[in-house]
Amino acid sequence: MTDLISDVHRSLADCVFCASAQVGLGRADLLLLLGRLSEENSFAADGAMTDVAVVLTMAALYAIDVRILEQEDADGASDTSFVLVLEDGAILQSR
Repeated sequence: MTDLISDVHRSLADCVFCASAQVGLGRADLLLLLGRLSEENSFAADGAMTDVAVVLTMAALYAIDVRILEQEDADGASDTSFVLVLEDGAILQSR
């Protein structure tokens, strides 16, 4: 019985991923998905992420629009100052 429930969860996660990849997720849907991921126990007993958590994480990543990272200013340089991870020297070493 638990295998059936696990299969249903995996199938639903696959559906969310396919919808995210094909038409994207709206802001409200993405926030609901992120809330679900934060509440769910996403790790198996051995410390690995569960299949459902991996698929839902990929769906959330697929929904994030990163086209703004490709934009360049008049000088031809891209402005990434709004991405805090890229500006934090402790997180990402600049070369």
